Amino acid sequence: MSEELGPGLAGFAASTDFLSSQIVEHQNEDTVFSHDRSETVGGSEIDACPRKVKDSKMHDRRWAGNGYTARGKGMEAAMCDTFRRIERYWRVVKQRDLYFTAIGDRQESMVLPELGASATPDGFLTIDGETIYLEIKSVDPRISGKSLPKSGHVAQCQYGMELCHRTGRAKPQRAFLIYQDASDWARVQIFEIPRDEAAASALLKRAKKIMSAKSPMDLEPMGLESGGAECSGCPLENTCKAERAARVTDYRDDARFDEAVIAELDDLARQRMSAVLAEAEAKATKDAMSAQIRNILEEHNASIAATAGYSIRLSVRAGAKRFDRSAAEADGLDLEPYYKQGNGFPVLTIRENE
Repeated sequence: MSEELGPGLAGFAASTDFLSSQIVEHQNEDTVFSHDRSETVGGSEIDACPRKVKDSKMHDRRWAGNGYTARGKGMEAAMCDTFRRIERYWRVVKQRDLYFTAIGDRQESMVLPELGASATPDGFLTIDGETIYLEIKSVDPRISGKSLPKSGHVAQCQYGMELCHRTGRAKPQRAFLIYQDASDWARVQIFEIPRDEAAASALLKRAKKIMSAKSPMDLEPMGLESGGAECSGCPLENTCKAERAARVTDYRDDARFDEAVIAELDDLARQRMSAVLAEAEAKATKDAMSAQIRNILEEHNASIAATAGYSIRLSVRAGAKRFDRSAAEADGLDLEPYYKQGNGFPVLTIRENE
């Protein structure tokens, strides 16, 4: 072993750090597809920001060692083993017409080159002659339990079913969107997604528009327009924000709106103001309840309490380290060369007329 690893490495190879790093590095292998994925928009991408998708087609943005991808692949493989046992039971023991196709390592991609569209379903379930499209997702119950099904996954199913019909692979009229809890594999939620031809056609048009664009910036910044949550970590995040800020500076301050638009703006502004007030009231209530809970725990010299519905813990969190600029300047340090001007950003200001 030591000769293979070389001098000094053999000792490190026996350490936990070495094995940890090797697990992360080797836990996931890139899936090999039968077509060039850079030439099509896949099902898992169709609901993402068009700019982000186009950028990924023009640049290799793969994330090596993605543990979430490895988790999904592992759980999907286990689910496919379960499918095989289900099929064996119902076909062999019960003599019923139930079987799974294109699952696991037998998955098949459907491609429409003329539209720049592709999809690789997780399989098909055929029961008594009906073929049902299958999509398998692993979920973290800490963050996903109450927000299912996710709109992007529903879009993926619609997109995949439409590609089935257009390529002649199958004619599914519904999909089963399967969610499996990553912490307890016995917790499975399955949503039936009826085929929606209009929605699917719109998704195919989006795919064609993305692949036909010459640059990501020729497409709409859907991630930014929907609140920006999708923008985090995107290589185009700063570019899109700077573009929006630059555009705002060119807007007119004397625009004229018709009555219908004025009425819509007035209603939206009223709703936003109500939301701001509700948010402030909710925060005040939260702070008051937190103070009362702390007081009760302190009165009983307790840091932990368990009620019928909640686990309560009072603890101390270390404060964050803070850069003391005043002290640094007092010591004669010139910090100005180390400051970087951030991007400008739009600010929406609304006040109620008196």
